[in-house]
Amino acid sequence: MRVSSFRLAAALVALACACGDDDDGGPGGAGGSDPSGPTTASTTGPSTTADTTTTSATTGNGGAAGGSALGGGGAGGEDPWGGPLVHLAELDLGALEMGDLVAFPIPDRTLGLTTFSAISGQGIVGIALLRPPNSSAVVNDYEVPGTGLPAFINNSAVAAADPQSDLPQAWPVLEGDWRIRLVSDGAMTADTSVFVRRTMDGAFHGGVVDINVLIAPASGVDSGYMNPVLDAVFANYWGPGLGLSKGNVTFTSLSSSYDVISSADELAQMFTTSAGIGAAPALNLFVVADFDYASALGIAGGIPGSPMVHGTPRSGVAYTPSGNQGYDASVVAHEMGHLAGLFHTTEMEITAFDPLGDTLTCPNINSMNPANCPDVGNVMFPIAYGGGTFSPLQARVVQGSAIYRGIIEDGGLPGAPLPSLLPINLLPPPAPVAYNLPLDTGRVPATPLERALDAPACDRIADADASLLAALAPTAGELEAVARDESLSDRARARALQLLWRSSPEPATDIAALLFATGAGRRIDMAAVTILDAEAPSLLAELSDLRAPIADPAVMARLDRLGFSSR
Repeated sequence: MRVSSFRLAAALVALACACGDDDDGGPGGAGGSDPSGPTTASTTGPSTTADTTTTSATTGNGGAAGGSALGGGGAGGEDPWGGPLVHLAELDLGALEMGDLVAFPIPDRTLGLTTFSAISGQGIVGIALLRPPNSSAVVNDYEVPGTGLPAFINNSAVAAADPQSDLPQAWPVLEGDWRIRLVSDGAMTADTSVFVRRTMDGAFHGGVVDINVLIAPASGVDSGYMNPVLDAVFANYWGPGLGLSKGNVTFTSLSSSYDVISSADELAQMFTTSAGIGAAPALNLFVVADFDYASALGIAGGIPGSPMVHGTPRSGVAYTPSGNQGYDASVVAHEMGHLAGLFHTTEMEITAFDPLGDTLTCPNINSMNPANCPDVGNVMFPIAYGGGTFSPLQARVVQGSAIYRGIIEDGGLPGAPLPSLLPINLLPPPAPVAYNLPLDTGRVPATPLERALDAPACDRIADADASLLAALAPTAGELEAVARDESLSDRARARALQLLWRSSPEPATDIAALLFATGAGRRIDMAAVTILDAEAPSLLAELSDLRAPIADPAVMARLDRLGFSSR
């Protein structure tokens, strides 16, 4: 889950208490019977009665005429599911009042559903309740019940899905009137849609994931680099583990203003630039040079995100290439898992695990070598060790998600994209690459420390370096040896340098100056700039002048942001 969600949930503790499942008259918390059926109610503000349920919906079916994502009605009618069955359909609930308990119908033969809610302007929006008919909630107080992971609350837009757990009420997806309640810290309404995944017999028959690749100029890669990465994602991870294939792939340019992402707000703004990029559902893969604010190589827009609605803060995955295409494929496969609704098998920093009973977990991850964890081979392990397996229940989550164009029966073809009333932009081709990221020629890590340093943690870990220091307790000499070892990857050496700085600033500064002066690689340069800016800014200015011009635009962007270009 996103670390930011913990902070947002903390800010909404009062709302969580006021708008949870206690006052519904239904079984989402302690149990009880579901209201006898939805009744249409006209409300002007948050609901204050337990038994009032609002209903409103129109559909837009993938491959048929209908409404656009969060953009107005489709065919309408008393039965929104009365038309031909399609692989993915949007049920437009309109602008939902915060606090209202709203009912919406889910048909038979449903593999999964994904809700998506967006408010106008800035603010926090959360899903306080998502509940099947005559059953307990699958989302209650912003989390899958029992997990302690408030994933379903965020800035501006939020999604939730079913199944995302193996709770008895989560699978099979129940037919009938589901209920949802939203809350916000200021907004009165949220435009909300439900995207429903179906097949002719209610069984999974495969599908394809379409991909829009948006490449920032300073990333140092082009389609020639990215195509093998995407091929490996499906050949090694999503194909054998999930039964999904690569669909249509489009390459386009990303503005140079997103070469280096410096904050979560900037990341969300970048994701919104996917508006008009093309048909949905699709993975929007943003290829950038670096994350200034996170040590991760990849970041997803949410758990789940919004592959079915482009142009939102949840509409994509961002990743920074390492120079090792096989390694990059494991990172992209992991972040795609988040976008489709998968949690980490084990969380670090807190004791929490994914809500699936067939995934191995590692209760002692914060006090042991992570490479020895039982779940290290899973794609959704929180540290990028390159694990290649998905469990059957993880596959069920993704197969019920809205990330792909599905096949509705044996021998069929992938369905058509969702209809859209929004204009689709003519995409420019990727800009010529002015800098080529060197390929990673580092040796395979030989020790537990080298392996851990070579595997950055997911961005959802607030302080992965502290966790690694606590678990492995490396000495300053061991970290210095890795930082100086030219046979290792620059990501392992850079992380060793950063950890050394935390424990021994003086030798770390000396090594940072030496490595920066020689231009040892993008990630080493980035780490060295951070250390020297804090410990010896005048030396950094001198070394920058001596190295000028620096070929790597990402390193130059970091220096520019720190003001060294004008010194």
